[in-house]
Amino acid sequence: MMSQQPLNNAGGDVIGSRLTITDATYENTGSYECSVTNTHGNDKGLAKINVEKVFDFGGSGQQPS
Repeated sequence: MMSQQPLNNAGGDVIGSRLTITDATYENTGSYECSVTNTHGNDKGLAKINVEKVFDFGGSGQQPS
């Protein structure tokens, strides 16, 4: 599931945005582009996300024997 929330400064002004990917899977791997337009112009940002499987061996960090 993906959700987007605004980021606010101490005065309550919106200064950014946060994208949250809950329970990310391999299918969420890829490039994400954020674009913004306001009275000062426009801009874009690009983020590359790589989701990999993590193996849990009981919390010890050691593989089972």
